[in-house]
Amino acid sequence: MGRAAWSVLLAVGIGLAAPATAHAQASPKDKAAAEALFLEAKKMMEADQYQDACPKLEESHKQDPAAGTLMYLAHCYEKTKRPARAWATWRAAESMARAAGKAEREKTSREKAEALESTLSSLRINVPADAKLPGLEIKRDGEVVAPASWGEAAPIDQGDHEISVTAPGRKPWKASFKIGAARSKETVEIPVLETEGAAAAPASTADKKPSEPPTAAQDASPASFWTQQKIGFVVGAAGLVGLGAGAYFGLRASSKEKDSNSHCMAENQNWCDETGLALNKQAQDAEKVAIGAFVAGGVLTAAGIVLVLTAPSGQPTSAPKVGLAPRVAPGFGGWVLSGNW
Repeated sequence: MGRAAWSVLLAVGIGLAAPATAHAQASPKDKAAAEALFLEAKKMMEADQYQDACPKLEESHKQDPAAGTLMYLAHCYEKTKRPARAWATWRAAESMARAAGKAEREKTSREKAEALESTLSSLRINVPADAKLPGLEIKRDGEVVAPASWGEAAPIDQGDHEISVTAPGRKPWKASFKIGAARSKETVEIPVLETEGAAAAPASTADKKPSEPPTAAQDASPASFWTQQKIGFVVGAAGLVGLGAGAYFGLRASSKEKDSNSHCMAENQNWCDETGLALNKQAQDAEKVAIGAFVAGGVLTAAGIVLVLTAPSGQPTSAPKVGLAPRVAPGFGGWVLSGNW
């Protein structure tokens, strides 16, 4: 790759703002602050504290741009294993030295940059035409990548990196990648950002339909073990119990009636003593209960048969709402079946 392509990315690709030759003169206060930072950074570098020295050199260069500061900063980047930043900084120092007429510094900076160039890894960010949306912004590791550098291979240091892309009215997009070996060449393709709200979203309150009562199919749930067929067996069994109760009270009525005969006149059963009247009353009550039990038992048995025969084969349904309760009233006794199915 030619020097022009690298130079386009000198500031935006590396995040180092190389000053222009016509940079405004620093104020005396800024010069003093820059000098103090520079001297402190030099002491740190002499003590092999490069990680702490680099930020101080960066700030010193911002306060009072100078080729000498950049040369120290480039060396600091090399010591902290950031060859891409070191290369860009050597190139910036070369440019400043040339503008200032300092040939020796220019030569040293150029040679240092050329020595690093063959070892650099690179990243190319491709932006297809349909992905170039209005207001599109691309950042690499939090630093904006200028549109002029899209599609150009930029030097990049080894390690983990992240590309983030945003545009007005579009969903953000991110991609993480890692530069492992030296001289790696990576490419990131920027996709067309999705429109915000394009994906299916939960219905808003206005879109929700009024709640409707659940249908029979909706009533069924895995937690319920009831099926129509099981209900049919239960109801049918209750019917058989009712028939059995009817038979019992029928026999009891017959027995009480026979017992009362010995306490009544043979020619007139309406003439009975007190015991006969009581036994006769018990016989009548038992007869009524027997009739009610027979009727209820018959209804329940028939209902059970219908439920069993009409149950969906092997499919759980909602449990029919059926109620079975005994009922005794003056002149009536038996079981009452209620509900819906």
